[in-house]
Amino acid sequence: MKSKDSKNPEDWFRKANGDLAFAKAGFKESGVPSVACFLSQQVAEKYLKGFLLSRNKEFKKTHNLMELAKKCALLDKNFEKIVENLKILNKYYNPTRYPDDVFIDYTAEDATEALELAEKITLFIKKLN
Repeated sequence: MKSKDSKNPEDWFRKANGDLAFAKAGFKESGVPSVACFLSQQVAEKYLKGFLLSRNKEFKKTHNLMELAKKCALLDKNFEKIVENLKILNKYYNPTRYPDDVFIDYTAEDATEALELAEKITLFIKKLN
């Protein structure tokens, strides 16, 4: 069992890949869009953190994709190309988790887009590593 505070980028990428596989299969099987949206955000977050660790950069505890993307863009300006995708995924973090705070009824189209964006981001970062 790995430490939850892993500094190994491959641990982050592996966990993100598992989240993406589960999100795709889960959405296909259940049709529940909110979970697919949330997990898509998590995939992007873990890939961004893995990228930073692959460049020996630390990050503070955050779930904000825009904060992470700014740090990544300081290392590679190509991250500016995916900012719009990250903005879309960024909105799926909290609202999908806590029905007593904000409940948004995401659609199948939202989930499909989120899954596609998560996959694009993983491929983008894989090409940089």
